Amino acid sequence: MKKRKRKSRKKTSIVKRTGLVLLFIPLVTLGALKTIVVESGRFLSRSLMKSAPSLWRKTLGRKNRHAGDQFEDYSERAVRIDKSKLLPKDALGLAGERLVFERVRALPNCQVVACNVENYYCELDLIYLDNARRNVVFVEVKTRRREDPVHPTVEAVDARRRKKIALAARKFVRERGYLDYRRRYDIAVVIWPESEEPQVTFYENAFREVDAIQKYRAQDYGKTRGRSSEQTN
Repeated sequence: MKKRKRKSRKKTSIVKRTGLVLLFIPLVTLGALKTIVVESGRFLSRSLMKSAPSLWRKTLGRKNRHAGDQFEDYSERAVRIDKSKLLPKDALGLAGERLVFERVRALPNCQVVACNVENYYCELDLIYLDNARRNVVFVEVKTRRREDPVHPTVEAVDARRRKKIALAARKFVRERGYLDYRRRYDIAVVIWPESEEPQVTFYENAFREVDAIQKYRAQDYGKTRGRSSEQTN
């Protein structure tokens, strides 16, 4: 058996190598310039948001603006897509949120920013600006058919829910540039019996952001839940 001779590969000519290098250099340069421009724009946007939040909202932050004068009902949109009907409990909750939205919009020196805002932590029911006190107010709406004297509706916003609202509010403020406003957390309780007029009660400053986060960590919900599930099993 004769051994086959290996074919000798032709070396790439210097002209081709030079051409590939010359073609590669502009692509790398354009990519680097694009990265520099994008990162510079983000840095300037963040700097302007921190130094002049009101100016940022009017200029660079306009794309993040919500249609605050309209009630954005994401649940109804989902129902239209799924072609299903809302459960009675969900329909009652949406009616209560819409009622609170109309009440807040009628308040003097108040501007509704957004409603039904969803992010990583939870959904924020209603957000408005109290221009007289320079507060950005996050309202959690709870709707019930009747009030329970033993367990009031306002207690439905427990420590875990308050912590989620506080973290979601922090994220919203950073993304929308409302750093020049103080954050306030309210709870709106709507009692809406059948065939009767609804009653709306606002609890201003229902909880503080720092207390909500620290109290949740102190109670350590994760460990207590794990222990309770082990005991039941």
